[in-house]
Amino acid sequence: DQGGLGLPDRDYYLKTDPKSADIQKDYVAHVEKMLTLAGVPAAQAKGQAAAIFGLEKQLATASMSRADRRDPKKLYHRIELDGVLKLAPRFPWQLFLTQLGYGGLREINVLVPAFFEGLNKTLTEQPMDTLKAYLRWHAIHGVAGRLSKAFVDEHFRFYSQRLTGTAQILPRWKRCVAATDAALGESLALKFVEQTFGADGKEQTQQLIRDVEEAMQGTIKGLAWMDEPTRAAALTKLSRIANKIGYPDKARD
Repeated sequence: DQGGLGLPDRDYYLKTDPKSADIQKDYVAHVEKMLTLAGVPAAQAKGQAAAIFGLEKQLATASMSRADRRDPKKLYHRIELDGVLKLAPRFPWQLFLTQLGYGGLREINVLVPAFFEGLNKTLTEQPMDTLKAYLRWHAIHGVAGRLSKAFVDEHFRFYSQRLTGTAQILPRWKRCVAATDAALGESLALKFVEQTFGADGKEQTQQLIRDVEEAMQGTIKGLAWMDEPTRAAALTKLSRIANKIGYPDKARD
């Protein structure tokens, strides 16, 4: 799929109205600031930030709009690995897939073929130093919330205050809880349901659902206006409902 942008959407790069131009200018300043915090000399960080924006704008130009992405037919292109290699031969796909542990993978759907044509153009035209700076920036951006206070504050200033109007960053403990929840998922959730729901709560709720389904089954069987094929189909549909109550019977490892 398309991606690789630091701003939320392709339109942030392509619109030319004063508000968009102001956000673009502030984004370049933000990238420069983050690179500087990461140790890039100030004189180099300014030029790198501008080059990174130019690269991302090139990717944005090749990206599909949100409106078009609402049409599922526009997002299915089963072209297999050979098709991907033809779209973007400059990217080392086989090495990439092998490193991921899927060296034998051949069945591939490419959501936005035009994006990968654009990616190939970017990899062909952009200087190696710009590609390195771009990857450095996205490595920093990806972990900004877990770095020192200067990174956290600058990341919040641009992405929360500037883009969404959030006035104040959450307290550190709330960010730590959110990070734990995101990282541990079901492991944390199981401790929560033990204290608040429990096995007895699950059994009571499941019995309630069974009673409702049994009553519904009786109603369907007694409907005078429903013919037998329709009644059989309705009962089959009722029997196939999967009830997910409280927490899974087998927790994810």
